[in-house]
Amino acid sequence: MFRVGYPPIRLPPKRNICFIVGNTGLTRSTGDLVTEVSKHFEEDEFEMISEEVGRITLQGAKAYEREDFEELGRLMNKNHELLVRIGVSTPMLNKLVDASRRAGALGAKLTGAGGGGCIIALSTPEHKDRIMKAIMNAGGQPYQVLIDEHGAKPSDLDQY
Repeated sequence: MFRVGYPPIRLPPKRNICFIVGNTGLTRSTGDLVTEVSKHFEEDEFEMISEEVGRITLQGAKAYEREDFEELGRLMNKNHELLVRIGVSTPMLNKLVDASRRAGALGAKLTGAGGGGCIIALSTPEHKDRIMKAIMNAGGQPYQVLIDEHGAKPSDLDQY
């Protein structure tokens, strides 16, 4: 788990939940996006939303640790709505998020700085194939993310 200004928190893998990434295929400069967003908001308002995103992130980590995946999904959805509010989402990101939710995702949100890139959806194992198909039908490229306790290793890169 990552929050701006804090070291990453390592969360252990869980067997009864799946994460699915949906790639829009679009790219955007994070720096340009931050500059554009900052023009449209008062500093106090942007700071309040950023703090709420940080609180949601911590609540989400706690929900994940206690395996309350419905709560985690609800928090992901709330996080996405805040990111839409500050203008970092795009119609394509919203389309993939909506498709994921309609297909049974517990929650879905954009990843990174927004402006293009990817979404991440939270799924039970029985819904993952339906969500991946929905992402593809909405114009995205789906990938199931396998969380490994040890992270990436040099041997993992040999296959590329």
